[in-house]
Amino acid sequence: MRKVTFLGFLALSALALGLFPACSSPYNGAEPGEMATFTINLGGNVTGRMVYGPDKPGYPDVEDLRFEVTFQRVDDAGNPTGAPIEFMHHGKDGGDTISGKIELGEYDISLEIYLSTTPYLYASNDPGFGGTPISKHEIIPGPNHIVISVGPNPNIEGTGLITDPFKVYDVATLLRVGKENAAGDTWTRAAHYVLVTDIVLPAPAPGDSNWAPIGTSLTQSFTGTFDGGGFTISNLTIIDSSGQYYGLFGIIGSLGTVKNLGLIDVDITITLDGDTVGGVAGYLDGGTVENCYTTGTVTGRDRVGGVVGSMNRPAALVENSYSTATVIARMSGGGVVGEISNVTPGATVRNCYSAGTVSAQNSGGGIVGANNGGTVENCVALNGSIISIATSTVFGRVAGNNPDPSGVDPHFLTDNYTWAGMEFIRNGNPETFPASTPSGSNGRDGANLSPNARTQAAWAAAFFDFSDSGPWVWNGGAGMPSLKGFSATPLPWPGYLMP
Repeated sequence: MRKVTFLGFLALSALALGLFPACSSPYNGAEPGEMATFTINLGGNVTGRMVYGPDKPGYPDVEDLRFEVTFQRVDDAGNPTGAPIEFMHHGKDGGDTISGKIELGEYDISLEIYLSTTPYLYASNDPGFGGTPISKHEIIPGPNHIVISVGPNPNIEGTGLITDPFKVYDVATLLRVGKENAAGDTWTRAAHYVLVTDIVLPAPAPGDSNWAPIGTSLTQSFTGTFDGGGFTISNLTIIDSSGQYYGLFGIIGSLGTVKNLGLIDVDITITLDGDTVGGVAGYLDGGTVENCYTTGTVTGRDRVGGVVGSMNRPAALVENSYSTATVIARMSGGGVVGEISNVTPGATVRNCYSAGTVSAQNSGGGIVGANNGGTVENCVALNGSIISIATSTVFGRVAGNNPDPSGVDPHFLTDNYTWAGMEFIRNGNPETFPASTPSGSNGRDGANLSPNARTQAAWAAAFFDFSDSGPWVWNGGAGMPSLKGFSATPLPWPGYLMP
């Protein structure tokens, strides 16, 4: 067999969205099926010439070269998926490029150079080649078998302006959000971001974390916008013994907004003195969380919530959000928000629901653990149980502690509804929820969701908007209400709500 010399390397260049070698994750911001143009440059170092048969006098009888590049799509674990895609090119005196279009994705790529010891025959009435098929080949091995991704072109990553947000497309870019890792880094806490794909954070070692909150002090809060785009972040894990302001975001400031985001299987566990702990944010200092949801477990000492730990200032708002996370607090804890502070008029929780167990010591509720001056309205508590781990009586199906400067206990609770079968368990024993005045939808226990929790009419009576212009989607028996713009499967109804 004639020796094939290959002295170059695979050089990939982008003509459309671009191919970038050795990327860890693909950029999935494009529509499914979108194609990228690639060019593989062999560097002009492949020797050999095309062969014409004996009917072409004067042409040397040398071996034919054929280059084939194969793209094999792989999944996140590197396993092949689908059929390989091949591109072919005949070389001639170092003809050295292969071009084509391929769908966005992540691939293994391999290059083979074939050569034939039997010349191809050329027929005058045939504009192509015929003759004996290629019978021998030599594979260029090793470093030319690489993993590539159709990756992000730096020109389309955004500038951080609200009209051109930074695009977050993998773990590496998520870790940059608001961290300002180097002098001059423009990925600041005041910049604007959009998530363009689902992201799964790598599992940490037992007892370790895989996430540090964004914005961890009142002078370094997040004041930009983070738009989840209807995508999710999974496996966010924070394990610590003490401190405050824990969540995807530590503190969201008065101009900050987090929206359209799902957090799947969060595990936030602050074992001793962890205060102000939530799935999306530990502390909402006048900012906004809207159209978000969480699943998993959130544990801390005080002001612990499934979505937000604590809220302050009149402008602070949690709206159109829900949580199925288990909430565990040694003081105040709530299914959606752990505490609303005592600033009057205070923050607002509106059109939210919770379906996770809440366990607290001093004050606990299905929606808000302690409402010290805010407004909780048009919310639904589907929690199976509210658990008191002490003798405190400051518990309710909607809200726990709920004082009011006017002396009217439920002044800041309006049109809230709950599952009639919710249990109150104190020190392991089922009890009746502590009495509050008045009863009904404006009280700490809310009104019973009627006729039952799994009918659209019941939720519409609680002012959840399922219209074409509203934020909510009614999924019927397929699952609980979900938010528009998300592709994730609706979360199932809890077993205790099923017939």
